Amino acid sequence: MTLDNSVILHEFVPIYLHIDRIGPFQDRLEVFDLSDAQGRACNYFLIFGYNGRGKTHVLELMAHMMGILGQDPDAPPPCFGHEPLDKGRGRAQWDILLRYSTATVKARTAVLSIFAGQSDGETWLKTWTDTELAEFGADEHHRIGVIRDTMNRYEWVGLDDRWSRDFLDWIRSHQGDSLDGFLGSSFSPPTLLYFSAYRDVLPIPREAERAAVSPYDWNYRPRHIFRNEGKEWQESLDNLLVWLAWLDDGRYEAALELINEYVFKGSGKHLAGIDRQRLCAVINCGNEPVSYRRNIPLENIGDERKHRLDQLSSGEKSLLQLFLRIGVHMTANTILLIDEVDAHLHVDWQARIGNRLKSLVKDNSGLSIFLASHSEEIMKSAAWEYPEDGLRKNGFLIETAEEEERAEHIRREARLFYGKLDEEGV
Repeated sequence: MTLDNSVILHEFVPIYLHIDRIGPFQDRLEVFDLSDAQGRACNYFLIFGYNGRGKTHVLELMAHMMGILGQDPDAPPPCFGHEPLDKGRGRAQWDILLRYSTATVKARTAVLSIFAGQSDGETWLKTWTDTELAEFGADEHHRIGVIRDTMNRYEWVGLDDRWSRDFLDWIRSHQGDSLDGFLGSSFSPPTLLYFSAYRDVLPIPREAERAAVSPYDWNYRPRHIFRNEGKEWQESLDNLLVWLAWLDDGRYEAALELINEYVFKGSGKHLAGIDRQRLCAVINCGNEPVSYRRNIPLENIGDERKHRLDQLSSGEKSLLQLFLRIGVHMTANTILLIDEVDAHLHVDWQARIGNRLKSLVKDNSGLSIFLASHSEEIMKSAAWEYPEDGLRKNGFLIETAEEEERAEHIRREARLFYGKLDEEGV
């Protein structure tokens, strides 16, 4: 089967991840089932465990494997840009459930397997039977991968399937296209947004030349990776807000409204707008009514009632980056990865951030969120044992083989003990 440029993607959500010989996952093939208790692809998933157990590895693998979809299938593949895949024996497979249609093909459901890592030939860590595909309502299976051999040469696999090559070409043909809205674009090519645990808004260098210019990561890409903001003007949140205001297409107002509702509501401060002379965003801390104006003079740099973004608290800066970037870069099919989602947040905000993110999922059917954390509040707010309308939830506790065996022994002992009590009528 072939694809043309009339493709519309209706769903794009992970269902499995297999990790082999990467980080702490050395002794066995680690399998992450990303479906819920009913066997549906999750749109809200929590990965938790002790420090050093591999939570970050899981998210970074998905992020870097998504990068494969932005490459030219007719050119030699580049390195992965991720040390566990570019060195050593590490490899992984990521399985995506997708639904699509074209001008000539009614909606079809497929599983796309993406492979990355060391191998001396085409290798797949999970093979799909017709029965397994049918459990997800899929009637097609396609493969795309990049392997690195022992001589550190990179090679495409899976491109003998014309559909896979066409899918890569379709994504590449849309790179750089403009998105049509803030937090709710109808643009269907998939994107992945990865927020590392190191999120900060840095002071913009004094020598930086400021102007209303397109941000470095503007428009569509299949993958965005966000860490610290502001090392350069064109990658700063200030420039992003100045650019949105310059476009004057409604996204600037939508951005301020979302940030003030999701980040600053009840705090006595708000994102007031931009200072057109200094070209910087202004935070108003004066308990004044929220108003959205195009020019908010910063007046006096020493006046603490108004200040720059980099002068916010660490938690506020983290939240500001998250929600502003999500709103700007989301497409109709978005995978959102957040490492240490609780970083720098007060315990009350740790519970609140989960509810904020759940609201985003409920309001955007093509959004799926994967969080890594070891916060008890984040675990409580996930509450995957309780059904919620619009959510398909689950989680994964990363344990060693010994810990799993010990936990299973306790479960067996408990079943025997409580079963005996039931028989005795106690």
